[in-house]
Order: sequence, then structure tokens, then C-alpha cells
Amino acid sequence: MTDARADDGQFAADAERLTAIGRFLRATSLDELPELMNVLTGEMSLVGPRPLYSHYRDRYTPNQFRRHEVLPGINGLAQVNAGMQFPGSRSLLSTCGM
Repeated sequence: MTDARADDGQFAADAERLTAIGRFLRATSLDELPELMNVLTGEMSLVGPRPLYSHYRDRYTPNQFRRHEVLPGINGLAQVNAGMQFPGSRSLLSTCGM
């Protein structure tokens, strides 16, 4: 992305700031490769919680803070379970052996 700004000094819309290489990386999902490398090196998991901002640590309940005990994930449990809400998803999952 470029640092292009609108007339009011704020950053321009993402679509206007995205370079040709950036558009290609997003269109081919190659922009996800760094996260996949983190999974392969054991720093992240495929499914896990997104970490909460640590500067709000004093505002977390003990239960909310427990999410820092596990590896962060590329996808969360909500995204994984969302497939079960769509018609035909159960038959699709059963053909995959799930």
C-alpha cells in the first residue's frame, strides 16, 4: 500500500492505495503466506482465538485473559462453525469425512 492521502489529510481508501503487486497478492491469497509460515513454525495455529490487545490487560476478566494461554489462530472457532449454518453444509462436511 502507498501512503496516499485524501484532500482532508486522512489516508485514502484502501482501493486507491493498493499497488498492482498488492492487488495480485490479495487476489491470489498469497498475502496469507506469512501466517501459514507461522503455523508451520509453531507460532500460530490454524484455528484459535485472536489475541486481545495487551494494553487492555487490566480490563479483562480472568476468563477473557485465558485466550493468551493458547496459540493465536488464522481462523477463529466462529468462522469454522459458520459453515454449519448454511444449507447443505452438513452433507458437504460428511463427504469430507467430518
